[in-house]
Amino acid sequence: MAFNPDLTDEQRANLATLAAYLLTLPADYLGFDMLDFASDDADFAHVPACGSVACAIGHGPKAGIEPFNGEDWFDYTDRAFVMHDGDGANDDPFQWCFGCSWHAVDNTPHGAAQRILCMLESGVPENSRAQRLGRAPLSYREQAA
Repeated sequence: MAFNPDLTDEQRANLATLAAYLLTLPADYLGFDMLDFASDDADFAHVPACGSVACAIGHGPKAGIEPFNGEDWFDYTDRAFVMHDGDGANDDPFQWCFGCSWHAVDNTPHGAAQRILCMLESGVPENSRAQRLGRAPLSYREQAA
């Protein structure tokens, strides 16, 4: 059974926009890496225009989802996409879409987009942690096929 996160209409729209943008990038796009928000985290305001390597969240500004003045990456994520509780207890939606562990399993913009769309359509899979750790087949790949 999947877990359906409590998302606002704005978060749902932003996630759909981000997924659509990520799908426009080449499958082997070198400017994508799930390990960090952006390779130049110190200069958040310039992420949309710079050439930083970035994770899915880091591509949000390039997708047209602008940060508010003074927002850091976590505030931006919580407001624009999905709450990140930081302690892991209720963090499945964030980890499913944006967790850095995907770096070792599916470190691609298309994979990130498919995970986001999977969550929007059917929730976070019950075995999401096993998938993130490479211990279970990727259910979102099956849905995209």
